[in-house]
Amino acid sequence: CLGDSSVFAGSHDGSIFQVRLLQEIPDGNYRDEEEEPSPVTLKDADVLIGEVQSDSHHRLFRVALSHRGPVNGISPLPALGCFASAGSDGVLMLWDTVSGATMAAQRCSRSLTGCASHPTKPFVCIGDTSGVVSLLDVGTPARIRARATFKLFSGPVSVVSFSHDGMLAAVGSAGSPHLYFLHVDSSGGCTVVGFTELPESGVTHLGWTARTSVVAAGQHRLLFEVKGVPHERPEDSDGLELKGTAVACVRAQGAVRGLATSG
Repeated sequence: CLGDSSVFAGSHDGSIFQVRLLQEIPDGNYRDEEEEPSPVTLKDADVLIGEVQSDSHHRLFRVALSHRGPVNGISPLPALGCFASAGSDGVLMLWDTVSGATMAAQRCSRSLTGCASHPTKPFVCIGDTSGVVSLLDVGTPARIRARATFKLFSGPVSVVSFSHDGMLAAVGSAGSPHLYFLHVDSSGGCTVVGFTELPESGVTHLGWTARTSVVAAGQHRLLFEVKGVPHERPEDSDGLELKGTAVACVRAQGAVRGLATSG
């Protein structure tokens, strides 16, 4: 998860780490003007809050030790100037990136598998192990409210992602070929637009390339681009399957472990 000249990451022990980039990290092919990284200095690997290690190109900090178990999702929340994290302990947390202080903690009924933040509104979308996805209003951290909750899958939700304008959210599961889409309006109203059936199951990564186009990837060694996702359920639809979307497919060399998009 990227911040301003920083990278944030969650770990298996419930920690949130921040990597502060002091200068561009070379790719290994050093040019004359580039400085080779200095040896890494280990400060304190067990420090609860503070600097863990550093070299000439980066500094690594543990900024929070909040979850009791693995952190399964972390997302910047621009509307509040903070970050959200979702843990296997069933807790959604909002925390300050400077002090590491917890701003809010919302306990959910099941283990959380991921989270995504709206690009402009104080909304966070979470998924859990029972296949349920919820849209939460976190505008008042002391009083987090559920705007909508939907049971979409029989197995765990694996990934949630908002479109660039925040009007659509895509939801996938590693055990289902269905990729669901939610429409979110400016007031926090949320409806299920429908789903597109992919040729294979196993979606673990999502990335939007345009207002109505999303790329899905995962265990199946395939990249799918779903184009033409509507913002509303078609009036002539007799079910939730979206017949008007187009699915393009590209085969990768191996299982996809990460995905980044632009557009």
